[in-house]
Amino acid sequence: MTVKKQLHPLVWAFFMSCSLGIVSCVDSKYDLDKDIDMTVNVGGEYLTIPAGGTEQALLSTIIEVEKDDMLQPDENTREYHLTKKETITGSEFKVNPVMADAVDETGSPISAVTPEDFPSSGDKFDVSPKDESSTTKVSSTISVEDDVKALKWVNGTAPSKMNIQMDLTPGFQYDAITLTNIRIEFPEVLKLENTSSTGKLENNVLTIDKHVINSSSSAEGESAWTIELAVKGYNLEAKTGVSGANPIENGKISINDDVLVKMTVSVNGVQSNQTIKKLEIVPHITLD
Repeated sequence: MTVKKQLHPLVWAFFMSCSLGIVSCVDSKYDLDKDIDMTVNVGGEYLTIPAGGTEQALLSTIIEVEKDDMLQPDENTREYHLTKKETITGSEFKVNPVMADAVDETGSPISAVTPEDFPSSGDKFDVSPKDESSTTKVSSTISVEDDVKALKWVNGTAPSKMNIQMDLTPGFQYDAITLTNIRIEFPEVLKLENTSSTGKLENNVLTIDKHVINSSSSAEGESAWTIELAVKGYNLEAKTGVSGANPIENGKISINDDVLVKMTVSVNGVQSNQTIKKLEIVPHITLD
């Protein structure tokens, strides 16, 4: 026999009231939506990120974007860049005029005729072409004011004249000297300009196909041929023979670089009965 027990209706009412009481028991002191600031400062007081929620936070809730601003992500880094559409007035810093020392350098001799070229007899002879080269220097010091720590470039108020003289030493009688395949390589620190129609200047290399020096006699030290260029300024970001033009040390930048001269030399109509049995071509560089 099964016995069924029935609870009094008042007992059911008691249990229901307790259940409802458990669900609705929330202490207002721990309500995170009321008095607790859930934003987090990042990198200072001007950038805050909302926290404490599970919803997706949009960038617009973190950075305030004005109407004319443009906010875009970089396709490669996925970083956001904010471009301000605004006119910015730049500052101007003027350097007082700087002075560069003049250049006056003599290169190594190019041998055109040597005693070994002279025949044992005969009045005149020709010297077969010789491939020769010479190295000289461009040495200069640029003085600057103490406040300047480095310079990228220096332009002259007017181009400075550079002359490359081909001097003959000691010299003797000949009919003609023919120079071919002439190549003069200048350092990158010089900002050059070809002010004449002589040859072709490209990447600081001057090339000349041919030049003939005609003379029945040449005195020692005579300037047989002069090539004229102009130096517009100095590219001080280029490495120089010293250790690089920058940084400035003790208010000065030192420039000390090689200039390489290459050519093929042939001499015609050399007098064989002369006492001095050599002929040299010496490059001489001067810069205002």
